[in-house]
Amino acid sequence: MMEINRRQLLSHSAASMGLWALPGVSLFAAKKASFLLSAFTNQNDQHFIGVINIKGELVHYVQLPSRGHSTCISKDGNVAIFFARRPRRWMICLDLRTLKVVAQKQSIEHRHFFGHGVVSHDNALVFASENDFKNNQGVIGVYDLKNNFKRIDEISSYGIGPHEIALLSDGKTLVVANGGIETHPDSGRQKLNLESMSPSLSYIDLSTGKERGRYQPPHHQLSLRHLSVSQDDQVIVGAQFQGDKREDHPLVFSHQGEGRLQVLSGQPLSNQRHLKHYIASVSLSGEGHYAITTSPKGDRVSVWDIKKNTWLRDVSVQDVGGVFMANTKGELMLSSGNGRLYSLEPEVGGVKIVQDHGAIHWDNHLKGM
Repeated sequence: MMEINRRQLLSHSAASMGLWALPGVSLFAAKKASFLLSAFTNQNDQHFIGVINIKGELVHYVQLPSRGHSTCISKDGNVAIFFARRPRRWMICLDLRTLKVVAQKQSIEHRHFFGHGVVSHDNALVFASENDFKNNQGVIGVYDLKNNFKRIDEISSYGIGPHEIALLSDGKTLVVANGGIETHPDSGRQKLNLESMSPSLSYIDLSTGKERGRYQPPHHQLSLRHLSVSQDDQVIVGAQFQGDKREDHPLVFSHQGEGRLQVLSGQPLSNQRHLKHYIASVSLSGEGHYAITTSPKGDRVSVWDIKKNTWLRDVSVQDVGGVFMANTKGELMLSSGNGRLYSLEPEVGGVKIVQDHGAIHWDNHLKGM
């Protein structure tokens, strides 16, 4: 694994965040089982992270001080790190063997999280997408997982608004979806630079912190947000268009060493318009044949054949956000803001309800092992 130049960082407070867990559960204490993780909100506008078993049952939850966004899981499956939705500043670590919160951190001064991160292949480091809002630039915070998540470094994301990040198979190259949108906590969630935004997909050499390549979408207001990487390093990235809603633009792109982003083609214009300019999640099937994208604004799941770089079908699912492979047979689990969990067979587009959690509103991301 890479060597990181440790340096003195700004002092900061890791204040207590008031976390509560459902007692008496140690689902993974003896041997890890299949599970999924998602943030959710209840009918009282309280926020949680939830552990879901393969039957879609909520078996554990931890209350949060504000809305969560997404999580990343260590390669050994021992811990999951949850991130706050911007512009909040908390990050927590859940031990998946005991289901206990074992660490909680605040971002350093003049930083907040963008809701995503990734764990190094050797389970030693956590990389988190962050906003340096004082200097209006994106950074990747580096945290020592073995040393109580001490923040040991940061590197440039080479753009504004870094959102989802992932590691390539070499474990040394970080790929970043820079959304290109300027925000500041003093302005809440207001977008401050829509006319001049500059999104990009950037590759960063973690051994040097230098950018290896930068690729921009065909329109400067296609904010690149979420991505997924196949075993052979094909990157699928989804966009959220921030411009004139009367315009039509592709929202899903592929990249695997080409000189520019490749549009995943074939989706009829009428179907594309149903997406309401918004891709929420991107996931790949286990064998890397299919990419799945979701649009909660458009109530659509799109299935793509990434070997042929083409669209296969859309499936109608109300307020669908999260998607993750559910088992080795190729089924995928979907989560919805209406509280339901669904299974999807990408080859035929068949959807069925797995569980209906009623008053729970699942957030846009679903992760698992």
